[in-house]
Amino acid sequence: VGTPVGTLSGRMRMLCVDDTYRLLSQTLRERGNWSVTNWNRFSRKDRRGAVKPPAGASFDAATVRLPPTKAAFAMAAVAVAARLRAGGVAWIYGADREGIRGCETDGLPDGLFEDVRVVHASSGGASGGGG
Repeated sequence: VGTPVGTLSGRMRMLCVDDTYRLLSQTLRERGNWSVTNWNRFSRKDRRGAVKPPAGASFDAATVRLPPTKAAFAMAAVAVAARLRAGGVAWIYGADREGIRGCETDGLPDGLFEDVRVVHASSGGASGGGG
């Protein structure tokens, strides 16, 4: 959850997509050297959703909660890619019951990302898988 190894001093910019309860973004702010911007695509009773990430500077990294459909995943990934700086990193995460183990990145447009990582979470922690 900390700042990536080899980064410059100062706060890194993170885009957190669909972190509904802000559990991940709060942890990144408290334990890491991250300046976090949340983008929730869907409205809830206590907050409005938005069709695109907030305007502004590019991000060093992004986390995306796995959406329920492949089309929603592709749309979120394209929006994230447009806001990442060159060399930025995107992490896709979710629970087994949400289909994270079956998450396929091959449906994404060619050249969208150089490297996408899918994180598998369990009660024992997280393990990564490349894609």
